[in-house]
Amino acid sequence: MRKHLLGVCSLLSLLAFTEFASAKQTTTARAVDVELPDVIVNAGERSEGISYQAIVKGLEAFARHGHLAPKATPKFVLQSRQPDANLKGLTLVLTTASRDIDISIDKNGVFAAPRIDASESGDYRLLLNRPDGAFALKPFVRTPGLPPNTRRLGDFRAICEMRWAMERDDGSIPLPARLLVEGIGRPCQSWMVKVIFREPRPIAEVWLVSGQRREALPQERIRHDRTSFLPPLHDDSWPDDTLIELKFVEDAKP
Repeated sequence: MRKHLLGVCSLLSLLAFTEFASAKQTTTARAVDVELPDVIVNAGERSEGISYQAIVKGLEAFARHGHLAPKATPKFVLQSRQPDANLKGLTLVLTTASRDIDISIDKNGVFAAPRIDASESGDYRLLLNRPDGAFALKPFVRTPGLPPNTRRLGDFRAICEMRWAMERDDGSIPLPARLLVEGIGRPCQSWMVKVIFREPRPIAEVWLVSGQRREALPQERIRHDRTSFLPPLHDDSWPDDTLIELKFVEDAKP
């Protein structure tokens, strides 16, 4: 279900190890370029699916770090991983041997996780009516009232904490890599680890705004695919209320 994660995490181990080896010879350390693994939601009656426990861990992480996004409600989003995957007709079911719970998904793939008894959560699976691996499940935190092209830095920090909680103990991140990351600081707080966020449309520019301070995110922090970027989660000089203004490529055309 997660064949693509082994290569990513092995690369993380290699990069992180190289980073520490280099740090012994020089006073300058460069960042480890790593994206937290995706939780893949599978389909079909016999599919392993995704344990609801991952959802529970994400919600528990938000409860611990809710101060990062005090006006937001923690949700989750299904993001397409295949070119021909779309949300039309998509259904998501929380299923167990004894009952199924249909989950309402909005037009953007966002849904609220149903609350169930904690003692039962380990027996539940999330299943889609789509081919295996077509969609990834990620936390979704969005402070209400913001313009469509505006994000909030604290929301991204909360998302990062939720993702780390969902992934760190489930086996998708090898223990050596996990220990290396935690040794240099939690991924959501360390300057040595980059955490990547995606947008559905190509990005032209990203601006950070806090009070009278307004700065463009360096272009090198916008990935070559133009649909993902790296906000400064670790930088305390940008408070949680910092607004992230996205200028998309189609909006930038004259």
